[in-house]
Amino acid sequence: MSQNKAGDIVGIRDWSNKYFYNRDEIADFFIRSNQSGLKAYKLTIIDTANKTIEITEDALTNPQSYSVKTDDYGFYIGLFFFHSGSTLTLNDGSGSAATHALSSYEDTISLVSSVIATPVMTSNTTPSGICRASSVYSQSGSSANWEPWRAFTQVADPNGWVPTNGYKVGQWVEYEFSSKVVVVKFEIFNRDLAGAVNASPTKVKIQASNDGTNYTDLGECTITQVNVAGASEVLNLTNVNAYKIYRTLITGADSGQTYVAIGCINLYKPDA
Repeated sequence: MSQNKAGDIVGIRDWSNKYFYNRDEIADFFIRSNQSGLKAYKLTIIDTANKTIEITEDALTNPQSYSVKTDDYGFYIGLFFFHSGSTLTLNDGSGSAATHALSSYEDTISLVSSVIATPVMTSNTTPSGICRASSVYSQSGSSANWEPWRAFTQVADPNGWVPTNGYKVGQWVEYEFSSKVVVVKFEIFNRDLAGAVNASPTKVKIQASNDGTNYTDLGECTITQVNVAGASEVLNLTNVNAYKIYRTLITGADSGQTYVAIGCINLYKPDA
């Protein structure tokens, strides 16, 4: 059995495959942590692959410190114990330290920049990958202006993707990569259609799949600027798994509109 010291507290750093404790040891660990005024935090740390990261806390008394290492994908998921409201310093040896204020018991900390993973699409299959949707709006027998790929042009398209008129909640658009990708950030834009109704959704769910049948929920994004032309929302995901397909499912829409539209969706991966 391996153990790690965090101040004077024996800690659990990772429950997936690095450390294993029996039930009595876990209970004793939580009791002693509570007595020292510490709270449990599940942190997902993103950096480059196989990078050793030193984490220190700014607490005035009994500050905690940990040394962790990212896996081959550049991720580390761990259960840590810190004082509430502390600020962490994370140093990966690159010459500059990053800070993170604890704001949630389940946080994602990225020490690397992210880049858009989806290319600028010019058709549902060009230049790479596949764009699909639950339905597409058609006017005068043509759907060319509102096809799925128009949601993946990296800009707030004035046309965007529009499902069939009258269909809103439950409609979806997705992008399938040629190989599995870890997506860590989701960005959505309203259509940039000046002087007209942009008919943006009010809430969307981000889902992922490798077979196109079974989907995993990664998060839900609320649109705060409904129908504002070109407005965007960003949602950082606590996702560490690689998937081929990423779906945007409409879970809320403006009741005053008969249709819904999405101007652009950008999926980001770590710039490792």
